[in-house]
Amino acid sequence: MRFSRHFKYGLLSLLLGTSISCTNSSSLTMIISNIPENSAEIKISATIDNKSYSIDPISQEQKESNALIVKVNIPFDTRGLPLRLSVVSKDSKCELAGWSGVFGSVENGDYTINTPLEKRTDDPIAQDLFSVQALSENDVWAAGTTLVHWDGCYWKQKIFEGTNPSDSTDKITTFTSITKLYKASDNTLFAIGNNSSIYYYSNNAWEKIDIGNPWSLTADLSKNIIWTDITSLANTQDQLLVIGIVPGLVRKAIKLIKSNGKYVPHEATAKQLGDLETAIFSQPIQLSDCIHRFKCSAGSTCTYKIDSASYLPTRIYSLPNNFYTSGSVSIERTKTTGTQAPVIEKFKYSTYSIFKQNNISLTPRPDIRIFNSLAEDGKPTGDDFAIFGLSDNDLWLGSDRLFHITSTPPLDSTTEFLPTGINNRDSSGYKFGVIWGASQTDIWTIAFGVRISQTLHLVTKTATPWNDLGIDSFYRVPLDNFVTTAVHGVSTSDVWIVGYNGYRIHYKDGKFSLNR
Repeated sequence: MRFSRHFKYGLLSLLLGTSISCTNSSSLTMIISNIPENSAEIKISATIDNKSYSIDPISQEQKESNALIVKVNIPFDTRGLPLRLSVVSKDSKCELAGWSGVFGSVENGDYTINTPLEKRTDDPIAQDLFSVQALSENDVWAAGTTLVHWDGCYWKQKIFEGTNPSDSTDKITTFTSITKLYKASDNTLFAIGNNSSIYYYSNNAWEKIDIGNPWSLTADLSKNIIWTDITSLANTQDQLLVIGIVPGLVRKAIKLIKSNGKYVPHEATAKQLGDLETAIFSQPIQLSDCIHRFKCSAGSTCTYKIDSASYLPTRIYSLPNNFYTSGSVSIERTKTTGTQAPVIEKFKYSTYSIFKQNNISLTPRPDIRIFNSLAEDGKPTGDDFAIFGLSDNDLWLGSDRLFHITSTPPLDSTTEFLPTGINNRDSSGYKFGVIWGASQTDIWTIAFGVRISQTLHLVTKTATPWNDLGIDSFYRVPLDNFVTTAVHGVSTSDVWIVGYNGYRIHYKDGKFSLNR
């Protein structure tokens, strides 16, 4: 799709009041109409063979009218050459309307043409959006089954242009969806998705990274990795880690490094990647890693066994001192009540791991936390975690409840646990899948249900943030009619929220506005 604000060039066939003379110049009168009321500037250009030609000055009175009559004087020695014209109406910041065209051949005489301005608008974006990244107030990207950009005035659809723009695999389509946008530590913007797709934005163009097949996978598997998360590795030189899965839950990871201005796979031998994947996906989890004691119903006896092979980290996150993974693990419980036959159940529990100083290896062993239940029946509080943090002592985790980590208490302590669910309910049927904030006292989160979502804004003014998070700290954002999927911003007062069907919601200075 091309942008509606770009106007097509064509032959101007409407010539009114043409007269022929033997003078050595030509003139063209432009009748400009449909000028927006709030226009502060009317910019007109006339070029022949890349040379600009004079235009009558525009008075303030003319600017405030609904139409303009402007004369362009053209030397006759340019006869036979096309005349390119454009008109742009602007307010103090943005283009409001415009017109452009080509006058096929300048000849001797005087001409008149009509140039009605067409209003500039956002592109008609209706595709699902799964991620948003705000680089600045006037530079925001969102992606899903399409890629769109906000320039401070309008949203426009983009395509990925790789090393071979004619290659359809380098263009984002409904078959190439983006799962996450991410700004690296050097401010490079990355996009990861299905079909093994990894892109980065450099020099005003998107470039696709050729990751090859260092794992020696079969061709189908190597081309069908679904990348699920990406993060910069702190205290390294332009290194990033990307994780994902392929059909059959084969888990993959790869490092990227900046070399000669381009990002390329790093340490990409089969053995190196195998060691990396072992460290991330095969951690030595133990029952002692649970931060709460298991409980069993009165009159029953329970024994537990962890299935370490079921550990599945789905999120990765890096802070200056530590590297984190979060996901889920299964624990098998055998419950015996009186003379009844034992009942064996398997539950999925939330877990996260801390690799000290970004040392992604199993030596020393990472600190692991499993969030098992506080309930009498011992059932879990949720499965895999969303993860977000502003510092190593200010970490947020989201499952069907929110957890706020401010320190490392004893393993059986409950001080890490924040038992407040949506609308102050412990069991809401929602899962906190997205968390983001611009300060320690201002956090946004999106909770997902079945084909629905709730967007919450958490704000506290207490001296000790979130010391007692209650219902008054939750601000339910009035977006129940939209299924939102991601949130990101540049400050506490400038936040973007995106979702299905192309919805882009802007929170600016306490007010919400909808772009659709």
